[in-house]
Amino acid sequence: MNRMRQRASVSRFAPLILTLPLAAQLVACGSPGDAPPAETFRDRALTQTDGDLTVSVAVLGANESERVFGAPLATKGIQPVWLNVRNTGSGPYVFLPAAMDPRYYSPLEAAYRFHAQTQAVLLAHGVMMYLFLPALAPTPYFYLKAKAANRELDEVFVGRAIESAIVHPGDSLSGFVLVTLDLGVKEVSVELVGGQGRKVFEFFVEVPGPTFDYELTKFGDLYPPDSIRHVGDDGLEAALTALPCCTSNEKGTRPGDPLNIAIVGTLHEILDAFAALGWTETEPMSFDAAVRSARSLFLRQPYHYMPVSAQYHSGRSQDFALQRTRRSTDERLHMRLWYTPIRYNGAPLWVGQVNRDIGVRMTFRTWNMTTHNADPRPDGARDDVIAGLLAVQLAQAVGYVAGEGGPADSVPRHNLTGDPYFTDGYTGVVVLSDTVTTVRFFGWGQLQDPTDQ
Repeated sequence: MNRMRQRASVSRFAPLILTLPLAAQLVACGSPGDAPPAETFRDRALTQTDGDLTVSVAVLGANESERVFGAPLATKGIQPVWLNVRNTGSGPYVFLPAAMDPRYYSPLEAAYRFHAQTQAVLLAHGVMMYLFLPALAPTPYFYLKAKAANRELDEVFVGRAIESAIVHPGDSLSGFVLVTLDLGVKEVSVELVGGQGRKVFEFFVEVPGPTFDYELTKFGDLYPPDSIRHVGDDGLEAALTALPCCTSNEKGTRPGDPLNIAIVGTLHEILDAFAALGWTETEPMSFDAAVRSARSLFLRQPYHYMPVSAQYHSGRSQDFALQRTRRSTDERLHMRLWYTPIRYNGAPLWVGQVNRDIGVRMTFRTWNMTTHNADPRPDGARDDVIAGLLAVQLAQAVGYVAGEGGPADSVPRHNLTGDPYFTDGYTGVVVLSDTVTTVRFFGWGQLQDPTDQ
């Protein structure tokens, strides 16, 4: 009998207990943006001037965007880009947000994603009415509280975010454009149209957020000053011809994927150029990254910053990696790069390995029992990189250097996880430019201009 009384008492208050999470949610939504927005992002804004227009941009990290808008925008894949346009000319300009991101969000569209669902309040309490009549008592309060919170949230977003707008002579436009989320280096394109024509401002902006693998390496400490070698065209060719054919495992006892790419440029030039091609940085391996990687592989979800497995050259694993993914990370191009002591026209030379992942399979050669299937012809991934850099006009010189020569199709090599591959044995070489430029081709024994393929 006592047990029956106890069970009855619990069931009597269960509906009221069930309303508490809803109440907490609605009260939490009651004060978006009460704290003044932190505007430290202005200190790192990038600025460009073209004639009568001056444009400044900064991209907010996840914590900053939540402080400014009072809502965790990053959890919904939304990222605010702060924009300031100053027009000192005699005619107006129209700002086009779709040029920055065709999938941009309007202020009220973004705010709606964080609305408290008033219908859910009514439905939940309506069902509870049949079980426990007093549960209906707080319904009007919570309903009105949710409506007020939603209105306040809308006001915050409308007041701080912008859509298309006219920038009149002598006037300025300032606010946030709400675009899709990116980490690492983000390409931001600002387009304005006026009587003087169309003006486009291209920025490559570092986004505050997670640590990427290249941030863990102190490149200045890798080589003593007296080991740095400065070379010209012939010396560059000789240095690349002398490269081993492949990466290796940590002990150097088994060969890995072919070393097939060489890039001359600073770290930031590489990050900016590949951001223009839609590539992303890579997170270092950690427990959280491993969990996200497993979820991406098994659920076929995108994870654009998935760690890349270690391969070795010059006694160390890659200094950093970049990747370009499709629908999920079992379909991606990825590139490992190693910093070298060689300087060409004062800029550092990086050697690397680029290939294409085309699927996932089980293996006993990795700790997590899975690995990517690699495209058996990595030459295509190499040429994709070179053609892309030519297309965005950020390659000032391109060439191919013959290495040990590729195996016959009937005699494939194998990488560290046993995938066979065939290659022509050439290393693609790109000298980057930090501005749009025309290209010249090295006079080496190159295959062909990749734009002809």
